[in-house]
Amino acid sequence: MGSNSEINGGRENGSTSGIPIALCGKQPSMAAAFVEGMAPEYDVVHVCHNAPIALSELPALFNGEFPCPASGKGSNFNNADPRVPKAIFVGGGFTQYELNQIRKNEDICSVPMIFPDPQTRPTGNVPPPMDRIVARVKARLGELRIGKDDTDTLAKLYDL
Repeated sequence: MGSNSEINGGRENGSTSGIPIALCGKQPSMAAAFVEGMAPEYDVVHVCHNAPIALSELPALFNGEFPCPASGKGSNFNNADPRVPKAIFVGGGFTQYELNQIRKNEDICSVPMIFPDPQTRPTGNVPPPMDRIVARVKARLGELRIGKDDTDTLAKLYDL
């Protein structure tokens, strides 16, 4: 098992001043790189590696229950002061069906969610380089002003 610094996305205390977001990412190594790449502007507070875990943990998280991430990743892991995400990024490893299952959950449906547009994703099983994914997610979150206004962005599914 990794050190607390590795588990918490490189932050010893498990917290940051970045805008809190959640990640649904199937590949643990890609999720770890995403967490690192999003800092310091964004704080990935919770990581889910599959749809059943996301459907279990995310509704609880948005209801203030703060479950410990089963993935062991995210700054909420073993954090005495957990944070609620302002948005969710769902990686391209999740199917449209899984995305719809997560999206239709009544405790999650009001949260802005970003997902790669299946029509514009590269073909094959090789995902784009992580620096490109991170840049696109940061740009999209910035365009939507997630965490930058006192007013909430209208919750809907946004293509990356």
